[in-house]
Amino acid sequence: MKHKTFILTLTLFALFFSLQAKDFSTGGFGGFTFSGIYNDYGNLNTNLQATGYSTINKGIYYGKDGSGYGIFNSIMIGGSSVSSVVSTENNTNSINITCKGSYFDLGYLFSPVKYVSLFPLLGLGSMTYSLDLRPTIGDTYFDSVLVNPGRVTKISKTSFSMALSGNILFKIPLFSQYSFIGIMAGGGYALSPSFGAWKTEDGAQVNNGPAIPFGVPFGRLSVVFGGGML
Repeated sequence: MKHKTFILTLTLFALFFSLQAKDFSTGGFGGFTFSGIYNDYGNLNTNLQATGYSTINKGIYYGKDGSGYGIFNSIMIGGSSVSSVVSTENNTNSINITCKGSYFDLGYLFSPVKYVSLFPLLGLGSMTYSLDLRPTIGDTYFDSVLVNPGRVTKISKTSFSMALSGNILFKIPLFSQYSFIGIMAGGGYALSPSFGAWKTEDGAQVNNGPAIPFGVPFGRLSVVFGGGML
């Protein structure tokens, strides 16, 4: 919830500055993102296979996120997130595995042609891998759930993360020359070199957990609203 509130605040911040924009190098935009991360869960698969879960193939998995930026004399300041979610199960339990990066971004925007802007971004933040484990209950009675709700366990590990990406923004004028709706596409690489131990939600350490790759490539596609750069 805190993460969604942060992204919403950035989006409103960007839109506010877009309304105040009076020239081509000042403004802002923000919106909703569909992201994909190429994940390799090879180390985790060893543990999954040993406990009867289906293993997870290498590949691109997807998530829903957000981004928002204010632009001041072509300097971009804002925030974004990327994520992926994949599931697996055995005979008694299911697991949702989430990879999520959240970043404070700095960048520089330039527009080689009208209605098209390019911008590299450097993001500083964190990358978290989390496993939500749930027992498979199946069809049951309401009172039975109240008496025996089952146990839900979440374990995770987090690292400082740095993400470098290249992005392009296509803009369509909306209402006036200073406002637009746009499509933002981009991709990059996130480096996360300092993962600690796996931990439960209350901070207890989970020993002998699998190692996590220090880096992942990612891509994203966003629908944004803003202005001030047309």
